[in-house]
Amino acid sequence: MIGEKNIEEMNLLRNKEVINFQKVIYIFLLFVLIFSMCNYLIKGIFKTILGFNVDFVTYYSAARVIKYGEKLYDNTVLLKIQRESGLPESEGPMPYLYPPLFAVLMLPFTFMNYTFAKNLWLFLNQAFLMGALVFTWYSAKDKISCIELIFLLFLLLNFAPIFSNLNLGQVSILIFLLVASSFYLFKKRKDFWTGVLLAFATMFKITPGLLIVYFLWKKEYRVFFSALFSLIILSLLSIVLVGIETNYFYITKILLPLARSRIPHPSNQSYLGFFLRLFSNSDFANTLSIAASLITLMLAGFCCRKKVDRSDFRFNLEFSLVITAIFLISRVTWEHHLVWLLFPFITILVYLTEMRKIFLLVALAFSYAFIALQFNYIDPRLAKGIFILAMSPRMYGVLILYWLLVYTLLIFKNEKKKDMLPGIKY
Repeated sequence: MIGEKNIEEMNLLRNKEVINFQKVIYIFLLFVLIFSMCNYLIKGIFKTILGFNVDFVTYYSAARVIKYGEKLYDNTVLLKIQRESGLPESEGPMPYLYPPLFAVLMLPFTFMNYTFAKNLWLFLNQAFLMGALVFTWYSAKDKISCIELIFLLFLLLNFAPIFSNLNLGQVSILIFLLVASSFYLFKKRKDFWTGVLLAFATMFKITPGLLIVYFLWKKEYRVFFSALFSLIILSLLSIVLVGIETNYFYITKILLPLARSRIPHPSNQSYLGFFLRLFSNSDFANTLSIAASLITLMLAGFCCRKKVDRSDFRFNLEFSLVITAIFLISRVTWEHHLVWLLFPFITILVYLTEMRKIFLLVALAFSYAFIALQFNYIDPRLAKGIFILAMSPRMYGVLILYWLLVYTLLIFKNEKKKDMLPGIKY
């Protein structure tokens, strides 16, 4: 009897210790979440409200140019309207480098004063971001636990590309929403609307067009032709609304030169930007970038070669790999572009936690840290000797994520037993 009492007391003691440990963990997570929320409010919200949203100023000015029937891509006209409207000014005219149709879609903001329009855009971006995260998560899982929600909020509230988007007044969060929702609809077998949303994303920026090519590679022809048809309709609409000359000017004088651009600035975190900073010979750097891009694309194509049902989680991983590859091979990858990476981060996090692959989770944490943490990597003092390697942290993070996805796809078991991946959606 005495022995049984001792055992019961020991069990009770162990249970209390477990409960106390759980309380400590929950309190720690609560403090982390509070810190993250404060971080987001300061760097994402207050800094945006008080700061100079250079890209939104450009969108707003371009929409006014359309409203007044002036030449959209004339920098002197942009600067003139900017000054006449009492908008904040940068050092010289801020060129508008987006498709004409995007300026048309921004027209409703011109019926408001700039300050109200800027704050409304900030509010809308919060909604876009929440929507993108919901579509991303529910493309992978049917439900979310309290712990998963805390981790999701941590990813969101400390992600530097989000702060860059908000501070600049950028459109990348809206594109992220279109990309995430298009994949969600694809999983739901809504092929027509998948193509439509990808076409809209491509009309804002060209890079989502590579996702359309991915669906062609996977022989998802209904998605591809829906996107192609939508692009044709949107292009015709753009010609009707702003004229064929403006659209021709955009393609020949803006889009094609951008495709040939060589920007060594540290803000460019693509392969090309990395090699241009390392080598003074831009032709040699460009050749290395093309070689690295071809290897990246061929490996991604190899990993995505299998024909799988869209309900298979492998599709989520493949789509994530293509998104990640886009930022490596692009001629220009600014920090704010990387907000899309929340899709692959969440996707592979779901998979690795279900499979309990601790080592790969550590690698994922390093990838996130390289991309999410803020420090002055564009400091010109780093552009000397070996320190120049410190000017490409975002690229390192993207590269780690890319290889993590490649490895995961190469070892991925095309298995649909619930006992293997109990939390993942099929």
